[in-house]
Amino acid sequence: MKEDRDDEVAEGQETEGEAPALDDSLDDTEVQAPQGPEEALKERLLEREATVMRLMADFENLRRRTAERELGLREEVLSDVMERLLPVADNLERAIAADGPGVKEGVAMTLESFRQTLSALGLEEVKAKGMPFDPHLHEALQEEPSASPEGTILEVFRPGYRLGGRLIRPALVKVAKALSDES
Repeated sequence: MKEDRDDEVAEGQETEGEAPALDDSLDDTEVQAPQGPEEALKERLLEREATVMRLMADFENLRRRTAERELGLREEVLSDVMERLLPVADNLERAIAADGPGVKEGVAMTLESFRQTLSALGLEEVKAKGMPFDPHLHEALQEEPSASPEGTILEVFRPGYRLGGRLIRPALVKVAKALSDES
């Protein structure tokens, strides 16, 4: 009888007071209760929600970093522009403080320096006088009968400027209109 009992133990059978033998090949994390279709769908939904939340957080971080980078670039550009304009302000202060002849020439030199600085920053004056009127570049303040072709710009009241391809300010102009037969 004892031999029969030993055979049962050898075969992995349960004996009184002893725990059943466990299969060590399964990890606790791999053991899952059988799932029905609802549980599987719920699990997939939770995984997708977690993915969406991570993506939303990543997007928000990207947006924040982009805004910080944009602000840094803006400050850097403004700093560069101000650094280039300060010598012009210095020259104007010297011109105001100067007495005597040559003040007008000094201001003219300062204006030329200022224009060169603006040009170096990419600012271009819009060509106007003698050019055909373009409503995208020019703003007509007056029309005047003229022997010039109709729509030709006769006079510039205020120059216009472009930065790159973008119009900063249109030129204010007087435009030719056809001579009337009554005159």
